Amino acid sequence: MPILVIALIWHELHALNIHRVRVILRTVDFRLFVVGVGVAFAAVAIMGLYDAIAFPRGAAGRLRFGGRWLLGFVIFGWTNFLSMGPLGGPAMRLVAYRRYGLSATEITRGLTAHYFGTSGGLVAWLIACWIPIGSGVAALGVRIGVALALSIVTPWILSVALVPILRLHRYGADLEGLPLMRLGAVSFLDWGLTLISFMTLMRSVGVVLEPFGAARTVFTGQFAGLASMIPGGLGSADAVWLKGLAMLGISHDTGGAAIVIFRTGFYLIPWALSLIVIYTVIAKQSDRFRLWQRRLVAGAVMLNSVLLLLSAATPAVRDRLHAVARIVPLGAIEASHAMATVTAVIMLFLVRGLFRGYRSAYIFTMVMLGASAIAHPLKGGDYEEAFASIVLMTLLFGVRKAFVRKGRVPIGWELTLGVALGALAMFLVVGFTAFERIPYSQDLWVRVAEHAEASRFLRASILFGAISLAAIARQAMRPVSLRVTPTELEIQRAEAFARRHAESADPLLVGGADKGVWFCESQSGQTIGMVLFQRLGDKLIVFKDPVIASGADTREVINGFLAFAESIDVDVIFSMVSTEWM
Repeated sequence: MPILVIALIWHELHALNIHRVRVILRTVDFRLFVVGVGVAFAAVAIMGLYDAIAFPRGAAGRLRFGGRWLLGFVIFGWTNFLSMGPLGGPAMRLVAYRRYGLSATEITRGLTAHYFGTSGGLVAWLIACWIPIGSGVAALGVRIGVALALSIVTPWILSVALVPILRLHRYGADLEGLPLMRLGAVSFLDWGLTLISFMTLMRSVGVVLEPFGAARTVFTGQFAGLASMIPGGLGSADAVWLKGLAMLGISHDTGGAAIVIFRTGFYLIPWALSLIVIYTVIAKQSDRFRLWQRRLVAGAVMLNSVLLLLSAATPAVRDRLHAVARIVPLGAIEASHAMATVTAVIMLFLVRGLFRGYRSAYIFTMVMLGASAIAHPLKGGDYEEAFASIVLMTLLFGVRKAFVRKGRVPIGWELTLGVALGALAMFLVVGFTAFERIPYSQDLWVRVAEHAEASRFLRASILFGAISLAAIARQAMRPVSLRVTPTELEIQRAEAFARRHAESADPLLVGGADKGVWFCESQSGQTIGMVLFQRLGDKLIVFKDPVIASGADTREVINGFLAFAESIDVDVIFSMVSTEWM
């Protein structure tokens, strides 16, 4: 599947004339664009009703209808653009709803109803737009009626088919009485507004589509994006949209410009708003939510790095480049292009450090953003990229207190290699597509001229590869195994505690001195819990069940151990744990 997706994306991008796409984008009708964005926000607002309807208030009644709607609105705005297929939304909801006191059963029930509703609406609209009943006002009315009916019926059909299967895995007993009809109605409105936004944003660049062709194009692309498991369907959905627009007689360049407008109006702008809402409103509610500020900013830095790389791989706006060349020397343009590439690549490798809260990653990122803000206007008048870097610097400065962890950022050579290969592949594909009409010659590598942008791209690709190799080598030379060995006193203490409180002899394995021991102490200084673990890279492997003293608070022990793992920047993996603990 990934190979087929990449091949389709390459085939469609290969036919694009990037310069022509930029020219078309300058002709956008701003009023229609604003209307399309307004419809997009209406669609995302409707999406918030999924959460308001599917999830309960919780046992404590802390999360009312409006609160659930706001959570859904923000999460949809975020995950529509960045989540990996259908996985990102549930992950964020698990964290959010657990914070508001919902039980695992309530969250599972809400997520299941949520999925039945959203998928039922997409299936309904797909069927309605592909049934062969011709065109005209009457056919349009029939298709809308079919979409409405199927949007309400399909979630019920999915529940009838899937709940018995879920019962086999002990989940189905809690899935009776789901509000499927209301979710189906929400799904009908959600996907319907998506179609209207698609048509309006397409029209803003002169692409006028009939409802039937527009519906087939947008919904088939949405389905392909979800199935590809690529974040936001980036590339996969776009390739299907390009193909669908071509079948409707729209040129590749015009279709490419229209898709950029749709991505901006329906995905990027709502994502930016959700980022601001999470950053300024939700994060004020607790210290833990403030930690999400740095994670959201880390995601924004990653996105900014990708956009800066795309800018470095594509031609500058000719008029802007000419204006810059009249003011600054050619050498400054060359150096600025190289600097813009270097800063974007380095920031990609700093994202994990920002996510984990390392002070060094924060400082380096601030320096890179400052250099980027200076380099982009000089490399070709890229003022938008400079403005984005300044905005990110401001956001990072606002959460500077969240970056307090000291030490070097442990990324791991495997993750570094994956990031490097993925980003470099994207950089090369976009660059070769943008400059494919320039014939290759050996002197391209050393050509220095005002409009030698293909040469600057080739040199930037070498620079990209060199930085990536240096980052991979740096991580590969760091020790992978950081084994923990208990002291004799810790072994004796652990054996004594296990003999008093353990339900099996497994904790006595600590006597082999091949596992670390973590003790949880109460406020009075008494030991109330014990965990055997071993460190492997950035993972902390827990062996067997934790040992809890009689009458002690299990949650206190587990939360304490997770906090310990967080303090040393490792992820916890529970190994050979009994079903009771799972």
